[in-house]
Amino acid sequence: MHALTYHSSKITSKKMIKATREGFEKSTQGNTAPIENEMKTFLSWLEQPIKKGDEFEFAFIPHNVTHVSKNGSKLGVIESKEFSSALFGIWLGDMPAQQNLKDELLGQLHTL
Repeated sequence: MHALTYHSSKITSKKMIKATREGFEKSTQGNTAPIENEMKTFLSWLEQPIKKGDEFEFAFIPHNVTHVSKNGSKLGVIESKEFSSALFGIWLGDMPAQQNLKDELLGQLHTL
């Protein structure tokens, strides 16, 4: 299992949904149609209010399963290779949302 944990600080659910939607657009080079249903489901999990200190975990399980949780409580599971690739592509793909964050994440993986 590989997981990314996001610790929120000053972000609202609206901002997180917008940023994530933009991340999917960038990660898929504008071709979100194949993951539209999965993306809608995922984004719906982000609609609940976000408080300072909330933790979101996006875990990729072999066989293309993505588990999503908030503060240790399971929000749901999405079984789709295309979705998993697009989601993790936001941070780790060829065109990540932030190159410096990708470098930091990959640096941490190499030190584990």
